Parts: sequence; structure tokens; C-alpha cells
Amino acid sequence: MFCTNCGKQISEISKFCAYCGATVPIKKTQLKEIQLIFNRPKKFFACLAPMRVYIDKKLVLELKNGKSGKVIVEPGKHKILLEMWSTKGEEEFEFSKEYSKVNLDISLKMGLWNNKLNISNIRNEK
Repeated sequence: MFCTNCGKQISEISKFCAYCGATVPIKKTQLKEIQLIFNRPKKFFACLAPMRVYIDKKLVLELKNGKSGKVIVEPGKHKILLEMWSTKGEEEFEFSKEYSKVNLDISLKMGLWNNKLNISNIRNEK
């Protein structure tokens, strides 16, 4: 999770940001929450560049090469934007409340003229 005030990564259970001291808003939800796990496989190409993950236009993760990150969302439709250097990939997904955990594998498709980030595999868990 990222602080909405300074943008630094903080613990999911934080009440205050450890960097700027801002209060972290408490989620008021009556819907079941779904844990999204983004997996960035370890690759030689673009290994130094961080990959940014946006959900509904909010930066939620920065993934390094070979790392994973978790985000909590409510069931329903969400736009996911993946960004690295000058390449982007955007897709809309609907997450069902029947699943509590969803694994999303990210891939970088190399092209002759351009590259594209996308989600190559989705695994749902109850």
C-alpha cells in the first residue's frame, strides 16, 4: 500500500505513514475484499527498471525484477495499468466476490517497433 499524501510504500495495516505522519484512511467496506497478487517474473531484459501498477488511476505498487506485490480491492470492475519506461499496458478486469485471492502474472511482449506490458496469466483461488 502507498501513502496517499507522500506516495511512499507503507504497511497494509498502518494507521499512520512512517515517512510523513499522515493518517491512513480506514477502508469502510461491506463487500468482501479480494487480494490481488502481481507477479513479475525475473527476466534479463529491463531488469533494472521498476514496473508501476495502477488500479483505477491510483499507483498501488512498484515491482522490481523477479518480485511480487499484494493489493486489496473490492469485487467488481477495475482498470489495471502497467507502466515501465515508455511502455504501458491497460486492461479492465472484473473480480468476482467468490474468490479471495487472484494471482496475476505480468509479461513484457517484445516487438520490432514497440513493447507492451500485459497480464499473461490469471489464477483465481477461493
